[in-house]
Amino acid sequence: MEATLGGSPRLWRGVSFVHATLWAWLMMVVGFLAVLEFAGRYPASGVVFRVIGVVLVSMGLFIAGVTADRWFTGANPWVTGSFELAAWAAATGVIVLAVMGVLL
Repeated sequence: MEATLGGSPRLWRGVSFVHATLWAWLMMVVGFLAVLEFAGRYPASGVVFRVIGVVLVSMGLFIAGVTADRWFTGANPWVTGSFELAAWAAATGVIVLAVMGVLL
């Protein structure tokens, strides 16, 4: 026998939407705090906080884009795809620049 949580699929879709939106918002807020506050407060680890902050902000934007893509199913896939890809490109670019030593 299969266990189910009950409730309507529309309800669970709404709960999932709220959860993903809050998670994306939290990632972006913590990322902005890391870049704007913690990098200046702890100068020895400033580069690390900047990299972590930009990656958190870009992944928060990615989750927000995926959530919007699932919620608004009629959206143009090229627009939503480019929005999601831009977040990954920003995160990858910052990580590559940090590894190369450009971000000091």
